[in-house]
Parts: sequence; C-alpha cells; structure tokens
Amino acid sequence: MQQCMSVLGVKQNFVPLYHPQSNPAERKNRDLKAMLAYLVEEDHTSWPKKLPLVRFALNSSKCRTTGKSPAYLAFAREMRSPTEVTHDLRAILDKGNFVPQITPYLRKFVKSLSAIRERVEIQQDKTKKYADQSRRPAESFQVGDLVLLKSHVLSNAPKNVTAKFAPRRDGPYQILNRDSPTTYTLSHVDQPNEILGKYHNQDLFIYRSKDDRSSLPNPVLPKKKRGRPTSKAKGLVQERGRSPRLEGEHIVNRMAMLPDRTTRGRLPARFAE
Repeated sequence: MQQCMSVLGVKQNFVPLYHPQSNPAERKNRDLKAMLAYLVEEDHTSWPKKLPLVRFALNSSKCRTTGKSPAYLAFAREMRSPTEVTHDLRAILDKGNFVPQITPYLRKFVKSLSAIRERVEIQQDKTKKYADQSRRPAESFQVGDLVLLKSHVLSNAPKNVTAKFAPRRDGPYQILNRDSPTTYTLSHVDQPNEILGKYHNQDLFIYRSKDDRSSLPNPVLPKKKRGRPTSKAKGLVQERGRSPRLEGEHIVNRMAMLPDRTTRGRLPARFAE
C-alpha cells in the first residue's frame, strides 16, 4: 500500500494512536454501522449480503460538506443507478475519438475541485468555531518534557489480567518531537532513539517526580457547608415553616409581633388583686 501511494504521489498521514476522532473514515464507518443495523434486522449474520446496497447508497449520496457525492470526487462523474442502466437508450460507440469531449470536461472538473476545496475549508472553519465554544485550551508540552501516557489495557482471563485493576497511566516517557499542536512523538527515557509512537495530547499527562510533589497547590476547600444557612441576627426568632419567598431566605419576625413568653401562665392584672 505504501509503495502504491508513493507511485501515485499520495502523501500518507497517520492519525495518533488510540485517537480515531481525527480519521475521516471513522465518520463514514458510523453511518455504515447504522445502515447495516437497520437492514439486517434480527439476522446479524446477513450483513455481507447487505453491504453492496449500503456501499452504493453511501457512494451515490451527496455530502453536505462538499456538495458532491464521493463517486463524483473519485471518478469525475456520478454513479448510474440500476434503473438508469436498464432504461438508458444512448448509443455506445466502440471506436471513436473522445479527446475533444474529455479535455473540456476535465478542465471543468478541475475547477469544480477547487470550488469544493474552498467550500470544505469554510465548513471546517464553521465547525471549529462552534466546537471551540465548549472546549478549553489544550495542554502544551515541550520537547524533552517527561510525561505519563494513558494506558489501554485489555482484560485477559487466561493471564489473570483485569482492565479495571490495571494502572491508569504508564511512564514516564520523553517528548521527542512535536508533530502538530496536539500530536507528539514519544520515546523511552533510557533509549531516546527508540520511538514509542505518536499520541494525542489528551492521553498525555505531565510527570511530576517526588521532589516536585511538595510544590503542588493546596486542595480547594468548599466555600460553604451543605444545608440551610442559620440566622445570625440577635434578638430575633426564626419562624418554622417554608419561606413564601425565594428559597434560602430567612423567615424572621420582629420581637414586637411575638407574644411575651415571660408572662406565660400568669393571671391578668385585674385578677391579681
């Protein structure tokens, strides 16, 4: 495959390990799974028979980003449906010079590709704008930093390995190169020339030695305790019951509105004599 790509002049870019979000093919795989799940119904072993139908539907449908179908972008023409093939009455010329027809068509196709490329860039900018509203800036690392790598352990019953009990991070490893703002090449600390692989920054964590742990910030303390706040007013009595106002407000009555509790149980003054 690599030799074929080199002959065709195609540059291969590999995505980071354990980060399929940057691979556009995964987006089509998600659509493929949804369509196969709808067609196979209860017979899950019949998906190979349904695959040609799904493939034709995906290749002939227009993409919202490009405005064209994948078949047009790959073959410079739209796919013909079975109905068009059956009822197409155009004559097929076995021998003929198609150069006068192909040359203007190819020029038109090149202009169409340029317009599609600009449209894709505009759609990507819009998507990035809305996606960045709910994201925080990514942590940046420098070449030579020591980092911990998120481990991806699979459970293995014969070897008595449980993924839930495995360490969450592995390392430390050294940053060998920064391939992009979010992709880094890691290497072993003892063997800097041995490349471990390319990883996304979401799987990397800064490594802190035991000496650096003493400089960690203090833990954040809660600002207030849980429960209803108590009244701190002096000479006032809080009334029981729910507040008719906003939740959390105190229900306080003035002393003048409350009965004098010191005279409880005494006779009125006219009966005292």
